[in-house]
Amino acid sequence: MVKPLVSSGVATSQIDILREKIAYNYGICNVIPFETFHDVENCGYKLHFPYGKVFYATDLGTTSGLHAKNYDLIMLESNYVEEELRARMDAKIANGEFPYERRAMRYHLSRAQCDDFIYQNAGPNTEYVYLHQHIDREKNYESADCEV
Repeated sequence: MVKPLVSSGVATSQIDILREKIAYNYGICNVIPFETFHDVENCGYKLHFPYGKVFYATDLGTTSGLHAKNYDLIMLESNYVEEELRARMDAKIANGEFPYERRAMRYHLSRAQCDDFIYQNAGPNTEYVYLHQHIDREKNYESADCEV
């Protein structure tokens, strides 16, 4: 990734290569990358500030082995509602279309998986934010959650 960044004009002094499970001190906080299960290399981050801890992860098919016990903020992918995704898949298969949703189910978290992780890890003051939510662009919504 370094070579394409440098060829795009990013100074090497602005590029940090981080290894998983190592805490890096950036002054304002410590950053701890961790591996996530996805079909391309990906990682999430634990950010430890003097005033609190943040857990951030998207593009992961499972939270198995991950922990954020009593973190102040959990920012986690909540990509789809399983029943809705299965219904879209079934409709596409019936129409002879390719159901990309199969990939989404394997490499992204459902709302239920996300909520389970939050439930298992949240303390009394934990806040959370759903990230990377699927938006069905074929439907006309009055308001829709933003995809982050």
